[in-house]
Amino acid sequence: MAEDSRWTTFGLRCAAETGVHSLLALRLPVGGVAHAALNLYAPDLDAFTPADVVHGSALAALVIESHVRRADNTNLRAALESSRTIGMTVGILMTTYRAERETAFALLQSASMTLNTKLRDVAGEVADTGALPVPRPSRRP
Repeated sequence: MAEDSRWTTFGLRCAAETGVHSLLALRLPVGGVAHAALNLYAPDLDAFTPADVVHGSALAALVIESHVRRADNTNLRAALESSRTIGMTVGILMTTYRAERETAFALLQSASMTLNTKLRDVAGEVADTGALPVPRPSRRP
């Protein structure tokens, strides 16, 4: 690192202050763009081989894939739960107002817009209380 022209100040200081003489930096492609890196440091000169680059890249790809799958799984579970709640709420509104499905959903959407609250949150309140929430009057001084 002390002799690498890409990191003249960093490389010299890192080698002198920490004893690190080799760095393997691998880009982590997140969403098709490199936003992160896996950096491996070693005290030996020329510590990393081309095989280390291959293995490190494979490890980095697995870490990113795991993270993306976990995030997708979390998002899908939340969407499924919201969908269930909204469906249940539409049924409650259909029964309460003796309305067709489209009308019940329109009531839910209207309440969401009027209250400036996410549809899933309004649906959750209806599911808990059995009634559409009403806007609170604004207090003006």
